[in-house]
Amino acid sequence: MTRLLFLICFIICGTLYSQTICKVIKSGSWYEPSNWDNYPDVNISSNEEIIIPKNFYINIDSGYITNNGKISITGGTLNIYHGKELWNNGIVENITGSISSDGTIRNGNIIINNSGLYNGNSFYNHGTLTNNGRFYNTGSGKITNTGLINGSNILQSGNFTNAGNLSPGNSPGTYILDNDYTHQSTANLNIEIGGKTVGTDYDQLSISGQASLNGSLTITLIENFQPEIGDSFNILTSSNINGSFVNINKPDLVDKDWLVTYNSDSVSLSVVSSLSVLKNEDIDSSYVYPNPTSNKIYVESKSPIAKLKIYNQFGKVVLLADYQDSVDVSSLYSGLYFITIENSYGYSETKKFVKE
Repeated sequence: MTRLLFLICFIICGTLYSQTICKVIKSGSWYEPSNWDNYPDVNISSNEEIIIPKNFYINIDSGYITNNGKISITGGTLNIYHGKELWNNGIVENITGSISSDGTIRNGNIIINNSGLYNGNSFYNHGTLTNNGRFYNTGSGKITNTGLINGSNILQSGNFTNAGNLSPGNSPGTYILDNDYTHQSTANLNIEIGGKTVGTDYDQLSISGQASLNGSLTITLIENFQPEIGDSFNILTSSNINGSFVNINKPDLVDKDWLVTYNSDSVSLSVVSSLSVLKNEDIDSSYVYPNPTSNKIYVESKSPIAKLKIYNQFGKVVLLADYQDSVDVSSLYSGLYFITIENSYGYSETKKFVKE
């Protein structure tokens, strides 16, 4: 394996199960990739493994590196400087080390397994990222996923755009996001439920920033768990939630059903009787008019309405009233508002309207 050989470095190269393994055995800082063959554009073949042990580091500061094999960080550091790129089509396994990047990591169709520290700029995942450690995304970059991200992480920072699959936990667990989250139309949030304790028995997505929801939610029962009427599961928390899941894939519960409730700062699943769901479906046909409006809005629904709440676009309640067929909104500032309509059975629906 010539691309790792350099006169001032001491490297052992051997073959184990038809895989070439190279490991530095000299103490101190590891060598620069500029000492490799074909630098600055380096290709790690499918039968090669690069091991970065404790007290060693690699600096990528020119060209790009394409990994078709395996990079194992077992205590060392992988640095990506000056906006350069690591293209991963193989496996990057960060066990107890760290990855630092002001460039870009693009993960292809295989695996990045992080239980250490990632600190970088833009990250694109088209394969699988298992994050059980810290994933810091700094600068102006963002995290974009069209593949699968899973794990019970300590932290993931940076604005996160999800167009693929997000599966919190390791069956089950909690996935933590420290900034804003966008769940696009092609995205799917996988939630496993095997009991009543969050993070231990069922999954949760915990978001410190704002959440914009669309796409799909998939609920899976595990460990032969059978929920009862009245059970509730807080599956998503956020500082502010906009939108809702368009498609909800849920397991059958015979004479029971799932109720998804959207609050300003959380999404919860509740188990209700099938009759209750029929009553709740009536409120789905409610509507608000005129929209836009300058003075009054009117609310109509098939089921009896009990309460109305109006929120501004920042999630603050600006009006709370018992039901009346019209609501005076002339005192509100111009802008976008949300009205939550609650029926006498305790179920609610939220509609948007514009105040002129």
